[in-house]
Amino acid sequence: MIRTVTLKSGREASIKRMHPWIFSGAIQKADEGIIEGDLVHVLDAKGAFVAQGHFSSGSLAVKVLSLSEETIDDHWFAQRLNEAKSLREVLGFPDKHTNAYRLVHGEGDGLPGLIIDIYADTAVIQPHSKGMERLLQTLSITLIEMGFKNTIHKPTGKGTTSVLVGAVSERIQIRENDMIFNVDVVNGQKTGFFLDQRESRALIGKYARDKNVLYVFSYTGGFSIAAALAGAKKVISFDASSKALDIAMENAALNNCSEVHSVIKGDAVKYLESLSETF
Repeated sequence: MIRTVTLKSGREASIKRMHPWIFSGAIQKADEGIIEGDLVHVLDAKGAFVAQGHFSSGSLAVKVLSLSEETIDDHWFAQRLNEAKSLREVLGFPDKHTNAYRLVHGEGDGLPGLIIDIYADTAVIQPHSKGMERLLQTLSITLIEMGFKNTIHKPTGKGTTSVLVGAVSERIQIRENDMIFNVDVVNGQKTGFFLDQRESRALIGKYARDKNVLYVFSYTGGFSIAAALAGAKKVISFDASSKALDIAMENAALNNCSEVHSVIKGDAVKYLESLSETF
């Protein structure tokens, strides 16, 4: 039995305009017994069906999955993942130049509360809601059926990364616009790498040639490598994390640009303030 949430009068308007969030202040009442992550039906003040989605006890009370009364089950989620994969294929991912990309981008793929990043043949699942967290096995099985060899659960916050299927080491080697990067999917930030900066890393090539480049808050040196390969004379990666800088040096070696690349560990704000005194 699917429990229901009833909205205050007029609060269904934004949902009908395809907004995928329902805040707690819009809710008039909710059935007893609803727990975090449950699938609920959302009704308007007159009792008519409006949407269905995952329930949360926080201020963002429902993340909308569908505006119809269709059955949302394992098959439904598998279909959404395959639709996301088909869209990436239309966009050209993966190809011989790039094999790391975002497969599922939450609301953009009709799956609010879910991020799935692909690193070569490994899929990293990062749920941002209890509802999606409860679907980890379903999502993992589908991803394996789609052809990925390994699946990982990378929780938000301080949770422990766990391998769902396959065997994954701390380093996964990926290719992005013909650059090679080592990615730490187990301990790294986010899912291991900032895939959303792919186009920006490509853009830096227009500005870096024959320049000295300082990349502050560099993490594992993505922009540093792009600048070095674009012809920068000298590139410095600056970060507070020794582990991140170790990977930055690995990435420089992988791309044969260690001669122009170096690292500095320290407090970036203090370092920039000290530089400002020279100008």
